[in-house]
Amino acid sequence: MDLITLKNDQLEIKIATLGAELQSIKDNTGKEYLWQGQADIWPRRAPVLFPIVGRLQHNQYALGNQVYSMTQHGFARDREFDVLDKNHQVVTFGLTANQETFEVYPFDFVLKICFTLQNKSLLVTYSVQNRSQQVMPFAIGGHPGFAINYQQDATILKIANPQIIRQLEFTRDNLINQYHSRSIAARLPLKADSFAHDAWVLQSQGFNSYS
Repeated sequence: MDLITLKNDQLEIKIATLGAELQSIKDNTGKEYLWQGQADIWPRRAPVLFPIVGRLQHNQYALGNQVYSMTQHGFARDREFDVLDKNHQVVTFGLTANQETFEVYPFDFVLKICFTLQNKSLLVTYSVQNRSQQVMPFAIGGHPGFAINYQQDATILKIANPQIIRQLEFTRDNLINQYHSRSIAARLPLKADSFAHDAWVLQSQGFNSYS
């Protein structure tokens, strides 16, 4: 595993080649914005979820007449990515299907993740290419943990196009339980108890931006 650093006069970003996972987001005062991992709480920092988001029942799924096994959130977070392109403010990582991935996900894919510094912002772009001859079902997601002090930091989730969406609820073993509709405002304050019932998973064709 190698660490790649991006830096401008506002931010310094570190990303690991293992999982193309963010390791650090610091501003020019040295303040760390990313959770730094703690084994007894959550050891990861910002894993990439691919080709599934969530957990399969019994960690298995059927495709045609074949049953495949895949653990929670897929395999990308535990794979070494190639560095495809890099300069001081942009880096692109790539993961390509191989014999090991075919055993759990029988599709010929190329996953690219690009990190771009833009002044005080970090833009993360995901690209998935299907090189198979059949339809390739997949899900992809970012799972960053942020270092937030709810007593000191005003933390807001901003939605570019607020609307009525469907929210997924989960069972205790992290399987999808049910959907229910909720109205999402343009600005959602986040509090310590916002995730008391696990993650928010919002399903909508119209979502295109949040920060």
